[in-house]
Amino acid sequence: MVISSAFERNRAIHGDKVAVELYPRSQWQAIDSRNGNGNGNGSNTSTVLPPDEEEAIEDSDSSDKTRISQLQPRGRVVGLLALKRRPYVCTIQIRSTSVSETEIDEAPAGADPTSTAQERILVIPMDRRIPKIRITTRQTHELLNSRLVVRIDDWERTSAYPEGHYLYQLGDIGDIEAETRALLVEHEIPTNAFSDNALASLPPSSSAWSVTPDEEAYRRDLRGNELIMSVDPPGCQDIDDALSARRIKGGLLQFGVHIADVSHFVKEGSALDLEARDRGTSVYLADRRMDMLPAILSEQLCSIRGNTDRYAMSVMWKVRDDTLEVVDTWFGRTIIHSSNELDYKTAQLIVDDALPLEKREALGNYVAARDSLLLLVRMARHLRAQRLERGALTLESVEVKFEMDDERNVPKNISTCEQLLRHERE
Repeated sequence: MVISSAFERNRAIHGDKVAVELYPRSQWQAIDSRNGNGNGNGSNTSTVLPPDEEEAIEDSDSSDKTRISQLQPRGRVVGLLALKRRPYVCTIQIRSTSVSETEIDEAPAGADPTSTAQERILVIPMDRRIPKIRITTRQTHELLNSRLVVRIDDWERTSAYPEGHYLYQLGDIGDIEAETRALLVEHEIPTNAFSDNALASLPPSSSAWSVTPDEEAYRRDLRGNELIMSVDPPGCQDIDDALSARRIKGGLLQFGVHIADVSHFVKEGSALDLEARDRGTSVYLADRRMDMLPAILSEQLCSIRGNTDRYAMSVMWKVRDDTLEVVDTWFGRTIIHSSNELDYKTAQLIVDDALPLEKREALGNYVAARDSLLLLVRMARHLRAQRLERGALTLESVEVKFEMDDERNVPKNISTCEQLLRHERE
């Protein structure tokens, strides 16, 4: 539907839930199919049909129907049902770089721009879908060339702009910290700490947690039976998955995927669950990250660290050694103990049988770990070949890493990561 003017939008803002009145069909816009735009001459202006042409279209010959292939409905907003009024990142509207030429709404002629008197000014939201906002402030001169966070309070029917108020200043335009914070505000990414209420259901530290007898009776215990290992980027703290692979009786192989059981700690409907839903996901930037869950979960209790017991959700497959055909599948809640916490490069060296002797000895189970990794590589290559045979599309994905300036905490270089575990082998 087309709502073409500010008057027809009736003070609605992007994100609002509104009631719309649909105009009669005679007022809909005719779209010329030859150029895919409103009037066939390369512009985006659409034609409004005269009242007497509505039925004429239905009765027109094929050439007319080709010229006017469809109609876009038009209408206007007649009610605001639910308002979406988030904080907006804005800058003060100015006509030039001169402070003395700041556009101050309804300011008296010759007003001193450094004055501390209250001034009504227009600010421009970073989101172009949002209209300019009028605020009242005594800090116009101090806020020039800054990123501001503004909230809309009201919008009178007789006003061209909504009224709002200034919340806080993010920093100077162009400053990397200010621009980063502006992006976080604009995309509504929470950066606040978790509430005490959300943290109340968690142990104070990982040392205060241990496997309980009730969970031992309820879960399948894989400790001691499976050689489980994780393979992640170097320095990874939130290790949320691990793998296992071994030969079993009857000419079979057994593969396992083990995912940290977050649901044991985050109960549905709890305060922590509600805060995690609001965050939606963990957000990673070059110099920081905003976690969906508290660090005690993501980096400790639900991080599958080496030589540590953890609760997991596991899937186990039994497959034929000769054909890699799956013959049995089991999944459920488990207790696991990761034997090896590997990074990509170390895993590749093990697969290539090129790990230095001193690191082999430190690993302790080098031969078993290498056998498991070789089985996993073999299965991964088999599954990939199956997907390609069925018409899967392969897209090149380049992983990058940032080199940080420790003093200023900003990226100073970017490079691509080495692609590992891609070697063909039998």
